[in-house]
Amino acid sequence: MTQEVAEQLHTTALLEIHRRLGARLIEFGGWLMPVQYSGILDEPGSLAIYGGLIEQTLGNARALGIARALTGPMTRGDVGTLRRHMAALERHAPAVVPLYRAAAEREIDLARARGSIEDEVAAEMRNVLATPT
Repeated sequence: MTQEVAEQLHTTALLEIHRRLGARLIEFGGWLMPVQYSGILDEPGSLAIYGGLIEQTLGNARALGIARALTGPMTRGDVGTLRRHMAALERHAPAVVPLYRAAAEREIDLARARGSIEDEVAAEMRNVLATPT
């Protein structure tokens, strides 16, 4: 990936931590994200990267219930982001695709149940999940 491409991608507040820990960064759905580290990530490093995210996610699920706490492309009906996620996973982490599909299908069901997406959008998203890029 060129520097110019990397500068156009969204980044998280954890980007410098990922770099310090030796992460290999790739484009994933318009974001610059880590996919591999140069060594095994120790527990303090793992907690620094994922601890806050895990705590916030669990807190939201407890306070709101899982269906209301969900965020992301399935709950927004964001077909374009879903397509980019699928393409990036199929290219960089094909072993993860079945898990992603299963989780996405469940999220689509929850989004439909809470009324955040319409049947037509849900059908389009399911079609994206079923069709290899």
